[in-house]
Amino acid sequence: MGCSAKARWAAGALGVAGLLCAVLGAVMIVMVPSLIRQQVLKNVRIDPSSLSFNMWKEIPIPFYLSVYFFDVINPNEILKGEKPQVRERGPYVYREFRHKTNITFNNNDTVSFLEYRTFQFQPSKSHGSESDYIVMPNILVLVRLP
Repeated sequence: MGCSAKARWAAGALGVAGLLCAVLGAVMIVMVPSLIRQQVLKNVRIDPSSLSFNMWKEIPIPFYLSVYFFDVINPNEILKGEKPQVRERGPYVYREFRHKTNITFNNNDTVSFLEYRTFQFQPSKSHGSESDYIVMPNILVLVRLP
């Protein structure tokens, strides 16, 4: 059985293409991890003179924390052994502010800092006020009750 010239040419072209793919794959296995590491280090570096440094130091995006409580409606009856009746209260919404201080750039390309978080009550986003009276069960005491 003889092969036509076209078939031999196609087989040769496929062989060359396969060899090129194998060589390219081997080069990528060696080079791509170091290129990725180099780009990550370049783009993640915190430079005090950059805009991203100020955004990292004082995050401009508002964070909100919503807190819900279960208010016990019948605390005296619980002490007599009855089932608790609860109703959900909230949300009580707080805005979280984060800022970093004592920022130190170390010799090993790391940054040390202290981060402080403060919370500010947001009455316009909350259902209730911070002075609401809420009765919450103490689970440890309830376990000890007969």
